[in-house]
Amino acid sequence: MASGDGTRPKPSPQDRRRHPRFPVDECTVVLQRSGIIATIGLRKENIARDLLDLSEGGMRVRTAERLEIGAKVRIRLVLTRYSDEIEAWGEVRWTATPPLHPSEHTAGIKFTKIDPRHARKIANMKNWFLSPQFRHKSAQKGKNRPREIIE
Repeated sequence: MASGDGTRPKPSPQDRRRHPRFPVDECTVVLQRSGIIATIGLRKENIARDLLDLSEGGMRVRTAERLEIGAKVRIRLVLTRYSDEIEAWGEVRWTATPPLHPSEHTAGIKFTKIDPRHARKIANMKNWFLSPQFRHKSAQKGKNRPREIIE
């Protein structure tokens, strides 16, 4: 869609996404810096507060501190309800800190390395959480997440 001056309008961030986002309940995220300092055992603390949403390409997470764009991170998602974990490596693509809440940091992280089995788990979760069947069951019975969706 072109504007009157022949230029294309800039797509919204949602239009540039390859993968739809979805919320994940009962999930603990562990986010650690990668690099030489982390490799030798220094700075292994979890810098994530909570997972805001997930997609096949990455995740949006609230963090304890502002991360640098381009920073490499190690990710572990602990799916409590399913007694399962997903591990991946990622790169910080964007960060945000609201001016009125300077201690609240959010980061978008793109997966750069993920085991194909873990990628399939995320795809299965997406298919279920975004399905009309899930929405219908959620509306009727509350939160309903059968174990078999991530296997």
